[in-house]
Amino acid sequence: MFRFTIRQIEIFLKVCELGSFRRAAEMLGVSEAAVSDHVRKLEEQLGTELFVRRRGGTGELSPTGESFRLGALSFVEQGLALGRLGAPASGQISLTIYTGPHLLEDLIRPALAGFLAVNPDLDLHFAMTSSRKWLQQQIAAGGVDGAVLNVRSDAQLPHSEMIARTTMGIFAAPALADQARCGGLSSIPFLAPSDLGKEWGGWLAALRRAGVVRPRIVARFPFHDVGMRMAREGVGAIATLDSIVQALAPEGALQLVRRMADWETRLYLNPRISPDQARRLRQFFALVAARDEDEAMRAAAQEVAPRLRAN
Repeated sequence: MFRFTIRQIEIFLKVCELGSFRRAAEMLGVSEAAVSDHVRKLEEQLGTELFVRRRGGTGELSPTGESFRLGALSFVEQGLALGRLGAPASGQISLTIYTGPHLLEDLIRPALAGFLAVNPDLDLHFAMTSSRKWLQQQIAAGGVDGAVLNVRSDAQLPHSEMIARTTMGIFAAPALADQARCGGLSSIPFLAPSDLGKEWGGWLAALRRAGVVRPRIVARFPFHDVGMRMAREGVGAIATLDSIVQALAPEGALQLVRRMADWETRLYLNPRISPDQARRLRQFFALVAARDEDEAMRAAAQEVAPRLRAN
């Protein structure tokens, strides 16, 4: 029936999400050769190239590859919706929430176990998308359950509400920060994320607006915690969110050298979610976005108390 397998779709989307065969292999727990083989066979079965290869890297999606990626994301979402048709009669609802790696790994995940334990009617699944445009379209059409994302204050997420504020800035270890204050930002080295892809131009433009015309990139990092460690060791300055620094760097290890832009954490919940469930989700995400994990746990415990007394 299909010219692809579910496993091929899973691997293809993971490569798109992470921008690397190697990183996709690490995340999926398979070899890089296996990932490459799955993608190659998928291309053969479709009769078209999904990636424009370049030496030493995964390459960018071809125009056909981008169209297939959007279709594959829609295919996965529809499959999840079909699975929800068989939800238990107990009232449990299965929801897929789209989010970003920082919010998921550094803020949501540490508080998630306690929340789920006291909210058994909520079966939460988390997904990441590399296409903000696709997500905006799906939200506008009511095609996704929810999303919690960090966005620039001038890049609103449709039908969403702000639940926290943060700041994008240039941070550096104390010695580099002093050098930047004396000799200017252009005098210090910079670290750059290795997965910017099509966002590279926007990243450079943001640095230019902060006064860095030609940043001297000395190293790239694949994960936030790796970038934080390199910045703390003085390898280079890093342009990132204040919330990431607060979550991953010890107090005082990095200093704000230049404020760049205001960002917001915004939450979208599909109107089909019941008001009570939406209220609990909104409270939980607002608390973790504000980096108050203890308060999130206390609020979750208070939610379950009436149900325990009723039983």
